[in-house]
Amino acid sequence: MNRTWKFLPLVPCFPAVAAWLSPPSAATLAYYPAMVSYNTLRASVFVGSFYASVSIAIALLYLRPSKTTAIVGLATSSTFINLVYLWTAAHVATFQWLVWAAWSPTNGIGFYALDWLTVGMVSLAALIAFMAWIRNGALRAALRALEVASLAILPLPTYILLFDYAEFYLHVANVGPAWLTNQDLLVGTATVLAGTAFVDYFVHHDKSRGTIESALAATADTTS
Repeated sequence: MNRTWKFLPLVPCFPAVAAWLSPPSAATLAYYPAMVSYNTLRASVFVGSFYASVSIAIALLYLRPSKTTAIVGLATSSTFINLVYLWTAAHVATFQWLVWAAWSPTNGIGFYALDWLTVGMVSLAALIAFMAWIRNGALRAALRALEVASLAILPLPTYILLFDYAEFYLHVANVGPAWLTNQDLLVGTATVLAGTAFVDYFVHHDKSRGTIESALAATADTTS
């Protein structure tokens, strides 16, 4: 039992998979409003499963910190986020129900809710990373949270570049500033990832830190 509880974040994934694989009925396909209603249910199960899974991971990390729980939570978060990205960027037919759901343009809010749900997904993944590394210090945890957030965002502009190039230079989302394009998002997240990884490595890697300190000492001696 002591090992089993670490995998509890995986439990909500089962209804998510069932919702994803559940085919619409002939009546649903024939009647547009029914299709919207049916897909709303599927999308709600999918998104609800993500938030349930992440919430369990966060609670477990708070109660009993575990590397296994952190890995399961981050892997689950990454999978859900990339499934949403694949529909958004590549228009994969399997995920059409994600748009014609609670975030359908027919309800007056367009893609705003989908954008905010994605921001929430990325933020919660970063929170899992922060909690996983907080025992190693707040700085280390903050750096890892930024790294995970960058890794979580980076696939979206990459998918758009590969599968939907016509959208690459357009506004990235309704929740961001008007000047932010998918190109900016790709360059920006890649820069943040590289910068935080560089700082994380050289600040916390003993050998590298020793090399830097020796180089600085040698420079000071030469200057003197």
